[in-house]
Amino acid sequence: LGSLEEIVMYQDGIKAEGIKALAECLRYNRNLRIINFNDNTFTESGAFAIAKALRRLKNIEVLDFGDCLCRNRGADAIIASLSASYHSRLTVHVCKLISFG
Repeated sequence: LGSLEEIVMYQDGIKAEGIKALAECLRYNRNLRIINFNDNTFTESGAFAIAKALRRLKNIEVLDFGDCLCRNRGADAIIASLSASYHSRLTVHVCKLISFG
């Protein structure tokens, strides 16, 4: 699993517990470039787990978390994790991670 570069699990019905388990695995894949979990149900707790994993993934180029129900606090956590370090090639694609306060 440590050599994974791309994971696409679009609209797979993954709920928060599944997202948390995936996030735990993904954080050990330092070469990961693309994550597409569009249209799954993170909820806030899953978004926190993804945010924790993203802090370790410096090679991320594309994130697609559109329609994942992260909510404001979850979106804030993801944005903060990306802001904490420099991601030179990051493109946030179809990502609805806007917090309104």
